[in-house]
Amino acid sequence: MSFSLLTQPWLPMVANDGSNKTASLNEVLLNPLVWAGLDAAHPLECLAGYRFLFAICHRAIGPGTIDDRADLINIWPAALIETYLQQWADRFDLFDAARPFLQHPGIDDPELGLQSRPLTVLRAESATGNNRTLWDRSFDSDPTPCTPAEIACTLLAHQQFTPGGLIRAIRPSGTRGAANGLQLVVPLSSNLQQTLANNMLPQTAAEHAVDLPCWERELVETSALYGKPERVPAGPADRYTFPVRVVLLQSETHMLYGPGEIIGDSPVVDPMTAVVPGKDKSLPLFLREGRMLWRDATALVGAAGSTPPAVIANAAEIQMALDSYEPVELLAGGLLCDKAKYVLWRLEQRHLAPALVGNPEAQAVVEEMIKMADASSKSLYGATSTLCRQWLSNGGDGADPATADVKSLRTSMQPDVLFWGALETEFWGAAHVLGTGAIGEVVLVGWRDTIRQTVLMVWDHCCNQIGTDGRGLQARGRSGPALSKCLKGLAPVP
Repeated sequence: MSFSLLTQPWLPMVANDGSNKTASLNEVLLNPLVWAGLDAAHPLECLAGYRFLFAICHRAIGPGTIDDRADLINIWPAALIETYLQQWADRFDLFDAARPFLQHPGIDDPELGLQSRPLTVLRAESATGNNRTLWDRSFDSDPTPCTPAEIACTLLAHQQFTPGGLIRAIRPSGTRGAANGLQLVVPLSSNLQQTLANNMLPQTAAEHAVDLPCWERELVETSALYGKPERVPAGPADRYTFPVRVVLLQSETHMLYGPGEIIGDSPVVDPMTAVVPGKDKSLPLFLREGRMLWRDATALVGAAGSTPPAVIANAAEIQMALDSYEPVELLAGGLLCDKAKYVLWRLEQRHLAPALVGNPEAQAVVEEMIKMADASSKSLYGATSTLCRQWLSNGGDGADPATADVKSLRTSMQPDVLFWGALETEFWGAAHVLGTGAIGEVVLVGWRDTIRQTVLMVWDHCCNQIGTDGRGLQARGRSGPALSKCLKGLAPVP
């Protein structure tokens, strides 16, 4: 049995005409101009798929400078990529007898004692064991059969995003995937060829020589799996394909499964992740529940002591080298877990003007915009809490309400969700205007007015929630000073 990823259709793609198609690696990488990009219907498979394509391009095209990467936009080395794929063709066969794709044939050794597991273990959206599910109600006792194409996409996503935790096979637990928990960002373009070029980081010959993806590396010895086979990624191709689990397919529904290599701490952060200041040291930017991408815009442009993702800086430098000032489209998201439990996955697309990256004046404006919104959010929290407290105490005539009751009433109104959600679109619009050369002070004046209007809108929403009867109007009146404090500093500029 054979399923070659080079010739069989398996990658979900979007063609330039907007149609959705499934394509082989040869179709995608040898003629990337005909594709708009990967289909983003499945967040994890989309992000992992891009990382996989970037790893192949890094290895096939070889070392190069930023100018070499910029040349790829107009001159695509299809012959180099075809030669590379043919060289490793057996490693891209899902059912190869000696070295199946992203699998370890040695784990069928009876001495390891691995038990057959359903393929649903690999899928974040599928119910298996006692994990939280996103939208599926599968049964381990009767798993849905998977096609080879589905398995290939699932393997890529699982190796990159799987959470760490108990496995109880070979050794008690396994480490998380290289991309798990990170706020990833991929600069996109109007066609796949330019997207691939934008994400090709410069590499020296020495760096390229050691940056081996998993299919070029020797498999870890099964005896070493009992210990802690830790290894630090040598570069993007290594990191984007790091095998934190050992897998061996048995059928269209089952596999052998266990812990693989442990990804060690590297001084080089994932190229798709920003670096932000921490209490004691700088840290990669992680996903946070209830916090969308725009609130971390300072990290995307390198403001407030942060460092933008290497791929964004790379794409911006390529754009500027080509005298192109068109906004770069960003695909951002990832998977957030609580230990071994899935919390959420996210995927959003935004635009970022390349002129914002590496521009101190523009960075300062973005930083001030975020600070202004954060400060107003804190003041609004106090004002709406006062409103709830006044209503619960019947305008001060009743007993002082418990803090938990005030918090519960306020949460039910969802003022924070409304506040941040209303500002999101306005922020990206203001950032775009700033990136096209608008005066920073003018942008800040408009942003201040936007925040003021948003605060008033949220306040009216909360007041309507408690009602317009005598009790509600009294609570609103007695909370006026708290609202005034919130609006201080947001007054329109004459």
